[in-house]
Amino acid sequence: RQWLGMCIACFAQMMAAAGRKDNASKITAASGQLKAAMMRQMWNGSAFCDGVCSEVGGNSLVMSNMFALAFGLVPDEHVASAWHTVASWGLEQIGDYGAFWYFSALAGSYYARQYTTPDDDDGTAVYTALTKCDKDSWCSGLRDDNLTMTRESWHDGTYSHAWGSSPIVGVAWGLMGVHQTSPGWGTFTVKPKLGGLGLASITLPTIRGLVNVTASAGVLAVDVPCNSVATLCLPRTAKDAAPQSPLATALLLDGVEVPAVVIGGHLCARDGLGCGSGGAPRRLSSRAKSKGSQSGGIV
Repeated sequence: RQWLGMCIACFAQMMAAAGRKDNASKITAASGQLKAAMMRQMWNGSAFCDGVCSEVGGNSLVMSNMFALAFGLVPDEHVASAWHTVASWGLEQIGDYGAFWYFSALAGSYYARQYTTPDDDDGTAVYTALTKCDKDSWCSGLRDDNLTMTRESWHDGTYSHAWGSSPIVGVAWGLMGVHQTSPGWGTFTVKPKLGGLGLASITLPTIRGLVNVTASAGVLAVDVPCNSVATLCLPRTAKDAAPQSPLATALLLDGVEVPAVVIGGHLCARDGLGCGSGGAPRRLSSRAKSKGSQSGGIV
């Protein structure tokens, strides 16, 4: 039901973009009615139930929270709770199909507005899901089944389904934190959450050019296409003692201090950034502030 509700909403947006305003209005109304019915029947006051609340005793486990997060149905004040429910369950008894939505829930997907994950999200949950080697893992498929590509489900199923590429979602959206934030990649964000990784890099092809990202503790380098604007943030890792604060940490862009804000535990450049001189990568780093120069903001 959650999936259907958001699919209808996405379809309405497509119809509006195509100029079919009458159809878009009808579909938008149907989507609103379905979401309202879901809130009446499936919302227990803090999370979506695993079905109609009265029929399941108000229970709310990983699947309901996972899909609700991925499709942007969770109210902002309850996002952290839903996120922790999904993260604490882990990628257990969820195949490649479920893994796509698991990563979408933890990292934020393009099926809905991008929400801010909790301040304690340092990428460990996504990193663990990608690298673990128990029965419910890609590692065990490589080890036990001699796989050369991902499968429909753990140790079973076919090789012909798109969700076999779900590890890519975990890497691109999750660990590297690259998200398109407007149509055609006019704007995007880069907020790496590396978990246990010390260094990572990725190249993402977009309609406006390649987005090359290299991230390590305290350093970020990004090739921003010259016809795009990016929000860039310093990486988080599992070794972080605590999220950085602009009150104590100066953010440097290409070696020059710039205004900074904190977004979901990340220290980020306050202003959107285009490409560097001659198309050079933009480079973020940090240094401790002197006591007399402490200032900054949080969003």
